[in-house]
Amino acid sequence: MNCFADINGGIGVRVSGNDMRWIGGLIIGAFNSGSEGEIGLQFVTGPEGPAGCVIDTKVMGCGTAAVDFGADKGNIVRASLWQPDPTKGWIGTPSAQSQVALTQKLGDVSKTLVIQSQFDLREQATPAAPFADSVRVFARDSGGKTQLCALFPNGTLKVLAAEA
Repeated sequence: MNCFADINGGIGVRVSGNDMRWIGGLIIGAFNSGSEGEIGLQFVTGPEGPAGCVIDTKVMGCGTAAVDFGADKGNIVRASLWQPDPTKGWIGTPSAQSQVALTQKLGDVSKTLVIQSQFDLREQATPAAPFADSVRVFARDSGGKTQLCALFPNGTLKVLAAEA
């Protein structure tokens, strides 16, 4: 909680494990856009992770990037960024299982990254009808094409989307 990482080159916080928390605090670089390799927060491959981590902090002045998603395997990352070069916000691609909210300065929407969790529906046989107060959403194969379907309590099936 409220930890401080002051770096002048190198990595501020390296995350390689699972279920780590970095809440509050500050990660601060040298404010030199020529500081190659200077990264505020970096996800690196560990024995099983990194996954299930929660990061909520501020990252400032890192020469290469504020966040490196290189080995991200499903984490929650919220960070307010203040990068002298706004193109140095993040590198790599967050995992599809991650929730990300990186905000560069105040309201600079062109340099903001926000990703909410996604889910993956896999094809299955048509399931049983749901309870009276719910709708079941599932994917199925119909004639070699994937369909996204909704099944209602009365047994009505509606195809919401179909592969072209």
